[in-house]
Amino acid sequence: MTTQSPTLSFSTSKVLAATPEQVFKAFTDPQWYGQWWGPEGTRAEVKQLDLEVGGAYRVDMNMPDGNSTVMFGTYQEIDPPRLLAYSLAWEGEGMETLVTLEIEPHDDGAELTVTHEGFTDQVRADQHEHGWTSSLARLEELLSEN
Repeated sequence: MTTQSPTLSFSTSKVLAATPEQVFKAFTDPQWYGQWWGPEGTRAEVKQLDLEVGGAYRVDMNMPDGNSTVMFGTYQEIDPPRLLAYSLAWEGEGMETLVTLEIEPHDDGAELTVTHEGFTDQVRADQHEHGWTSSLARLEELLSEN
């Protein structure tokens, strides 16, 4: 008998001064995505973004510490502008997680809820939660400029 180890997840929400369509575009338009994705100081370059269920994406990331890494995955569910779900993995690591973005209209724009699940240890979950917090701050700044 095999048993699966439990997985960890987190969820965070943010109200953004933008329409749901603009928030969705920020995650699905390579030019927009590359401007805000990653922790402060990160430069992201979208190498592939096939926006269809089963379609792949790949983002090369140059981190503030001088290291570079590749994030990739496939789209699991797409329902513009309210839902986007995709797998997320890092080159050279064996862990694949699932990100679900829910975007709802809000009196002040759009409420984005990010749920990230499938972590096998708290350290990795915490690292990703920190990354999301920084990325969403950058997204908020980008959307306020457009």
